[in-house]
Amino acid sequence: MRKIRINKGNLENLAMLILLILVYSYAISRYGSSVTPDSTAYVEGGISMWKEGKFVIMHEEPYYYFPPLYPILIGLIYGITTIPADIVAELLNFSAIAITLLLFLNRFASSSIERFCMGIGFVFFYPIFLVTTSIFAEPLFILLVFLFLLFVERYTKELTLYYLLLLSVLASLAMLQRYVGLVLIPFTGFIILIYNNRNWKKIMLHSIIVGFSCLPLSIWMLRNHLLVGTLTGSRISSAISLIEHLDQDIILPLSYLLIPIINFPFRSAFAIIGIFILFIIPAFRKNIIHHLVYYLFALFYILSIWILIKYLTFLAVPARIFAPIAPFLLLLVRDSLVSVWSISTNKIHKSVVFLTLFLWLGLQVRIVGQHVEAAHQYGAGGERVKHIKENELGKWLSQHAKKLGGTWRSNNPTFLYWLMPREMRNDLYYTGSAQTMIERYKQNPTGYLVLSNDDSLIYRQIVESQIQLDSCFESIEGGIYRTKLKSK
Repeated sequence: MRKIRINKGNLENLAMLILLILVYSYAISRYGSSVTPDSTAYVEGGISMWKEGKFVIMHEEPYYYFPPLYPILIGLIYGITTIPADIVAELLNFSAIAITLLLFLNRFASSSIERFCMGIGFVFFYPIFLVTTSIFAEPLFILLVFLFLLFVERYTKELTLYYLLLLSVLASLAMLQRYVGLVLIPFTGFIILIYNNRNWKKIMLHSIIVGFSCLPLSIWMLRNHLLVGTLTGSRISSAISLIEHLDQDIILPLSYLLIPIINFPFRSAFAIIGIFILFIIPAFRKNIIHHLVYYLFALFYILSIWILIKYLTFLAVPARIFAPIAPFLLLLVRDSLVSVWSISTNKIHKSVVFLTLFLWLGLQVRIVGQHVEAAHQYGAGGERVKHIKENELGKWLSQHAKKLGGTWRSNNPTFLYWLMPREMRNDLYYTGSAQTMIERYKQNPTGYLVLSNDDSLIYRQIVESQIQLDSCFESIEGGIYRTKLKSK
């Protein structure tokens, strides 16, 4: 009878996968994933795509601020399986990060100790934890980018149309997942230019093929422009200079993600000096060349974010912004320590490297471990936290909303969306500003208004100028009111 041989490396990768599932599942087991207005848009966009054949949020607000791939996948799986759409989003994110972990270890870890250290580093790296325990589009984007770079690496070795077509398809999907995926086009053009050894005919042909990968996103942007007069939504330019952004929005957050010591002085200077020292180590330069594609992409991405922060200001925590290059930040840590280890001439030097690795991993585990426990006890963040899940408004809605029926609006649509029982969410209508609420209410003049206490005073005064509010329930979190159009 033949013996079945089990690959040791695959077993070690599987162990890291199980660890990821256990840690992240524990984090969201009580209150679910973190949600924000972005999350509401993704989930509602998917539901409306399946049910109504169009992209809208709560029946009224056009979905245009984000690309369509994520809600399309949510909607398709939701429609086919009848699994609640928010659970589908969570499963998609977990699956994407799990596959990325396996690909990451398979590509960069060549020994048991590397698989263990890189696996622990991946599972307990805060940017990855944040986006995986939130209903964000980043996990699937991270997977698409990683697959894209694997095929770019193969293309640089063989320069064939086959790999060019594969990476072009993945680039197209990545752009349909996140608008920042557009950075893949100039990056691919650069790769084509430097690896095709001045074969201008081939460079031109391959560049045109890659250019066609922008077509699906171009169609989506054209749809946005025709629908709402903007390609990707309006954004405000920043008032501070690019140099100031470089320090406070790029170097400082990146150095903090790599060395997360609170109140650590001169992090920016420390990071720059550290990278410079590494570049003069021959072994590190060799690793850079060996993993050049991944570091080049990280550089292109960082430069793109630097420009976008200046000209298309958006509010997001640095950990989320830099999550797409999180695997390559981990790769930088790995290559740095391996390079220093290779030039260590005695046991003392090697002990210092080992101690550095131990302390770095310990710090990551400690920090993310605290976030895991906080997520389990109080919610993963955003708006879907303990006080929303267990507040008095939520309890009242779960008992009475279904009996009352009608349409529901709020000064904080996301708050209401995750407060409302799932079976009632189809009765929610997007409200927006108080004036928008009044205009839309006149078209559908029956229902209920839920006012959360966030900026509700001015909002309520404007609404009450034309709409009568009869109190159904009030608490410290806000109030629920039956609405009636005032007679003139």
